[in-house]
Amino acid sequence: MTDVSIIIVNYNTLKMTSECIDSVIEKTGGISYEIILVDNASSDGSKDFFSNDCRVKYIYNDENLGFGRANNKGLEIAQGRNVLFLNSDTLLKNNAIKILSDYLDNNEKVGACGGNLYNREGQPEFSFGRYFPSLYEELNFISNGKLDRLRFGENINFNHTTKPLEVAFVSGADLMVKKVVLNVTGWFDKKFFLYYEDTELCFRINKRKFKLVSVPDAQIAHFWGETTGHLNEKNFCRTEQSRRIFYQLSYSRFYSSIVEVIRSVHLYRKLLSPFPDTRKRWKRRKEMLNKINTGGNEE
Repeated sequence: MTDVSIIIVNYNTLKMTSECIDSVIEKTGGISYEIILVDNASSDGSKDFFSNDCRVKYIYNDENLGFGRANNKGLEIAQGRNVLFLNSDTLLKNNAIKILSDYLDNNEKVGACGGNLYNREGQPEFSFGRYFPSLYEELNFISNGKLDRLRFGENINFNHTTKPLEVAFVSGADLMVKKVVLNVTGWFDKKFFLYYEDTELCFRINKRKFKLVSVPDAQIAHFWGETTGHLNEKNFCRTEQSRRIFYQLSYSRFYSSIVEVIRSVHLYRKLLSPFPDTRKRWKRRKEMLNKINTGGNEE
């Protein structure tokens, strides 16, 4: 059996995806692996390029299925004992895939893990979450992050220690999961298009009593926002829709309603900001939320 199936989703990022694959081949040793590239109907020449690339098993989708559903296509043919969901906007900094795979193999109760992510300048990037989206998260937002700093210090979403750290969820940019765990929990939920699908999968892994761990020795550069854009209005709308899907799937309607009330308090605090630019930005976001609430779509 292959040690690791590496699944990469490509959408109009030919150069970046090719460089990601180069880094996998350059940095990975001591294990067997396969690279499965799932293309979400790219129109930038990716199909011609990667369909002739002997380094990968290439799957072309006739439409953009989004992140989770595209990864599920890769899972259909994955032969690995462990599966790494690797973003196309990443570059391995060391033999991260072997480090993560070895950690899963040597820790029976761990279902999934991920490494430390770094931005283009080599600074810490969001790598994991210490808790799932919840009422606590909304209260932390209202406190401007003070609750997090009191509980977790500097290790809120990046592992500054030298030891593995148990977390709630791992970023989908470098999420490695045991195949046997995926067979128990199921794959990515098809209701998501983009955002929160990795968090929801980790939620199910956690519910099955498997641990999720940050392994700091595994180091990966993640150029977040270069494939989807940063949190512009379109992505804010997508994020909000996916957040609500997460709550519908994970919590009761009563609990979700309480969270929405607290979230509204946070929104109106922003609308009362003394800074005109801040008020304008959050007013626009309120309009988008209202449109979502009435069944509209900003896309």
